[in-house]
Amino acid sequence: MMRMTTIAAVLLLLLAVSQVQAALLFSDSFTDGNVLTNDGIGGHWLAANQAAMGTAHTEFGGILTLANANDAWNVGGIKSIDSFAAGSSVRVTFTGATIVGTGTGILRGALSNTMGNSLIMLSDPAIAAAFPSSFHNANLFGIGVEINLASNGTSYAFNIRRGTTQGQETIDAAYIFDSSISINDPLIVDLTLDADGSYSVKFNKTYGGGNNAAIVGNIGKSLDDFRISLGSQMIQGTNFLSNFADVSVSTIPEPASLAFVACGALLVIRRRS
Repeated sequence: MMRMTTIAAVLLLLLAVSQVQAALLFSDSFTDGNVLTNDGIGGHWLAANQAAMGTAHTEFGGILTLANANDAWNVGGIKSIDSFAAGSSVRVTFTGATIVGTGTGILRGALSNTMGNSLIMLSDPAIAAAFPSSFHNANLFGIGVEINLASNGTSYAFNIRRGTTQGQETIDAAYIFDSSISINDPLIVDLTLDADGSYSVKFNKTYGGGNNAAIVGNIGKSLDDFRISLGSQMIQGTNFLSNFADVSVSTIPEPASLAFVACGALLVIRRRS
């Protein structure tokens, strides 16, 4: 009888802990046709363009298409109105980019012929720059994933960039993806940024010849919260379009919360026994 009670107690405890799920703080699946409004959970977006726009951003059929701002290196993008507590997890689905125009590309990250960059940035909400990033960090902090597209229009690479000094950034990792990216085979990027400055970046695609490990590091500065920015940056050509399918932010309960649930489950077990 005691053994059965113990088994029941363990099962009940596992069931209770399993019910503690991530809380969804933000979700936009880009289906309402308006770039700056969120069709799901959480707040809306702000325009984050570094110069005038020759081509407008669009949202259609669940795809957000961001264009670069006028002239090379100027980012066109959006940034979240909401800020999110350190420790929150961000998931972004990227469905590929399109080069408009021609060029041979330049050395950028792991590619020798990069034509443009698609940007996913987490930064201090206090940064006033049009597009806050690892480079435009206002001596606060910015970190993110820069996805590079080669001049052939099908080869992709990435680099992880971070910065805490305005106009300076460090590349922590740079690799070529082992496969291309498309709407039918998208790249899913999972980022977590903790209060002590540590971060993790995980991809659903392998890179560098079969590597699928999460990339981890530290920005070198503690933080309370961050905001999200998505952008498109042309290097050569006449336009560079970056496509995203959805963005979500969630938070996992702290260990103390899990312990609280476990204690509650044990209390129930004691009453039943």
